[in-house]
Amino acid sequence: MHYRVIRDDQEYGPYTIEEIAQYVQEGSILPNDYVHNGMEWQPVSQFLQNPHKAAASMHSISSVAKAQPEINYTKTKYNPKDSGGESNKSI
Repeated sequence: MHYRVIRDDQEYGPYTIEEIAQYVQEGSILPNDYVHNGMEWQPVSQFLQNPHKAAASMHSISSVAKAQPEINYTKTKYNPKDSGGESNKSI
């Protein structure tokens, strides 16, 4: 999964978790910058404490989103009077 980082209204990325951790160690990304974890923006320092929590949450949400709703169809007879007019009407 890839994440976006924001600092001073400028957005960067997408980055992997490993890249974010590496850039924090290098000082390119600051602990008080924000990362979008798939659901919300949160401080990088908080995100790196449990980065897989967001990925697990997004996986469970996408599993639910992929579930198809149950649709019950009923058969009805066509009645042209119900459609508001004749079917062979000329203009």
